[in-house]
Amino acid sequence: MPAPASAVLDAFNGFALFRAKPFFMYLISERTFKMKKLVSITVIAILILTLILPASALNVQSNFDKALSYYKTNYEANYSLPDDDFNKIKADVWTMYCVSSPENLYDLTNQFMTPEVDPADAADYVTPSEVAKDILALSILNKTVPSSINQTLVDNLVSRQSANGSFLDKTGETNVSDQMWSITALEAARSGGATVNYNKDKAVSALIALQKTDGGFTYWDMELDTTGAALIALSMAGTPAADVAKQKAVTYIENSLDNNANMIGKGKWDSANSCAQAYGIMGLLAAGEDVTGAKWTRGGKTVVDALLAYQTAEGGFLYASFSEAPDSISTTQGMMALVDLKNGKNLWVSMLKTDEPTTTKTEIPTSTTTPKNNDVETGGSLPSPALWVVGIIAIVALIMAFALPAFKKKK
Repeated sequence: MPAPASAVLDAFNGFALFRAKPFFMYLISERTFKMKKLVSITVIAILILTLILPASALNVQSNFDKALSYYKTNYEANYSLPDDDFNKIKADVWTMYCVSSPENLYDLTNQFMTPEVDPADAADYVTPSEVAKDILALSILNKTVPSSINQTLVDNLVSRQSANGSFLDKTGETNVSDQMWSITALEAARSGGATVNYNKDKAVSALIALQKTDGGFTYWDMELDTTGAALIALSMAGTPAADVAKQKAVTYIENSLDNNANMIGKGKWDSANSCAQAYGIMGLLAAGEDVTGAKWTRGGKTVVDALLAYQTAEGGFLYASFSEAPDSISTTQGMMALVDLKNGKNLWVSMLKTDEPTTTKTEIPTSTTTPKNNDVETGGSLPSPALWVVGIIAIVALIMAFALPAFKKKK
């Protein structure tokens, strides 16, 4: 005989999930035992999936879809403008980042956002970061088309490293931008199968030498944007020294939060703005931080809430709260952060061979064509595959638990 229906109800009551005993007694009475099994399985399955999948994950997807639609509607025409037009927009690695998922990358309507990369151009590039960005663009393509990373580009960037580890431009100068993007690009290229022979330890040391005593990095007097990007490079490097510097940078961002979870740096041009917020979030995700947790919540708002407060109802991103309309740069960087939030990790870090950031845990071809809303709900990253497996196994076990007694009875 099947277990008494009341036992199921008692189990529910034991967990304080349901108190309406008369109602459930009707549902799962002996007379309606088959319905009881269906209801029980459905309710428990929903509870399990609720634990596995954050309710806000689809909302982040919705925010991204609106942003991409807004971008295509309002800025695609700017790509066709003459090169001397101030409003001209050129496809680059950042616009490609926004459409980096396979379904978006090979959508012909997004093709205008993917740059053409010619390795021969690298010989004329003045800065290492220009070469690095071409490598990163090909690294995105390499995710679906293996062997896309051009060795000539990699060798060009490696050749720009000096004896002390710094990456130098053609004038012999270095800066934090060239250093961090060179490290990020070379580690992405290495994971993509390219031969990369540079001195990583010295490169990391040169980057750390540019870190401020409070843990932040600055470039053009913009600290939050730069610190977020530097966090990506340090996470990509994954050396013990990089990990220590990474924790200092995370602390810097934590100390930058205002009462509404806005990230505000100390640089001359630092203020609460969507670009700083976007890069801060991308850096924190690269470092393995839970950007929807209590650590990144102020006044009941997470840093993700603060970012999405800059998104208009139409989908574009304002630069600042006082901005009159969205702009292409803010919308691009907002989408980049949403890409990482959808995936639960930074895009570049996801290219590493291991699924986790390569860090030591501490306490503290020829020319290549790469194919205002304050009420938005926000949330964390998508669940890991392991959690899905656990959830599926649990659901199957529940079904078997109810199905086997009936099967045995029938036999």
